[in-house]
Amino acid sequence: MVQRRHEREARFLIPLIQDLSERQYRLFLFVQGVIARHRPAALQRLTDLDIADAVHALAATLETERRGIIYEHSASSLPAQRLEQDLNAAVEVQRKNGTTSLDLDFVTVLQRTERACRDAGTALGGGGAAYLNLILDGILRNIAQHPDDTKPQDQRGSTTPGNSPGSEDSGLSPNTAKSLIVP
Repeated sequence: MVQRRHEREARFLIPLIQDLSERQYRLFLFVQGVIARHRPAALQRLTDLDIADAVHALAATLETERRGIIYEHSASSLPAQRLEQDLNAAVEVQRKNGTTSLDLDFVTVLQRTERACRDAGTALGGGGAAYLNLILDGILRNIAQHPDDTKPQDQRGSTTPGNSPGSEDSGLSPNTAKSLIVP
């Protein structure tokens, strides 16, 4: 039963991440870690649509900024807005610590995350929390179990610019990537 669930989750995730560059893959893991550690306010449950809305708004903001226009897109629901704030803070830390521009890579990663959130309910079952369950209880759960691997630099106590997920010498353990997808 568990093996079949992991196989179904792997079949769902592999097309989403197979053509990502190494840096984008690390940023993807970083974003999933931020989502996994996000704690919504009491009485406000986070759903896959909230996650999709938050990452869509942040991706749109970064894309607009890349084009030279300063405009902050915002998510529509309160839980999504709070997640967007957490994601934005984490992304800003990485953008400041990165050795090269991460905007296009973050946009790509956020768009993949949005697509995954919107498609997870159909592909994995589990209704409106299928993607969240994938992050918290599925094959992506190792991200939540190893928070030091995906925390922004200022929370780890390291401010070395080359030690961010967007740099070549990332703080992510090589075993994190290997242990994520276990069919």
